[in-house]
Amino acid sequence: MKHRESGIGITLAVLCLVTASQAQAPGWPIYKSSELGFSIQHPAEAVVSHKAGKAFSYIRIQKSSGEGQLRPGEFLIEIFVVPEQFWGAKKGWPDCNQLSNAKSVKIGKLTGYRGGGQEASEGEGIVDSLCVTKGKRMYKINALRPSNDAAVTDKILDSFHLQ
Repeated sequence: MKHRESGIGITLAVLCLVTASQAQAPGWPIYKSSELGFSIQHPAEAVVSHKAGKAFSYIRIQKSSGEGQLRPGEFLIEIFVVPEQFWGAKKGWPDCNQLSNAKSVKIGKLTGYRGGGQEASEGEGIVDSLCVTKGKRMYKINALRPSNDAAVTDKILDSFHLQ
C-alpha cells in the first residue's frame, strides 16, 4: 500500500536519487510524496497526516496511545520540509550540521547528518534526528521513541529516500 499526499502544498521539483545501500523494511507501506521529493517506510499500523504551509510542509507518522511517555513499540516521526528562505537559527530552522551529536551520513549521493539521542523536552522519550539539504530545501526528520527502544525508529530513518 502506498500513501500519497494530496496536491495541497508547495510544489517542489527534486531530482531522483535512489541508493541501494538505503534500508528497506519488508512488508511496511511507503509514504511517498512526489511533490516534496521523498519517500519513507513505516509500520502498517502507523497513522500518517500531512499539513502544508508557507514556512514548511509537515508530515507526521505516529503509533502511540497519546498518553504521555511513549511505551515500547510506540513512536512519533515528524518530517519537516523547509524552503531555503526559512533556514537559519534566527529564522527558527538551524542548519543540519547543528543537530545534537551530529554525524555525517550518506543519503543517496548527498551528505546529511544524523544525531540526537537526547531526552525530549517534555520527557516523553528520546529524540533521534536526520537532516539533509537538497537544492533549496531542507529535510529534517525527528524520531521520538521510548528509551532503549530504537529498533523501529532506526528502520524508519534508514528508509528515508530523496527522489
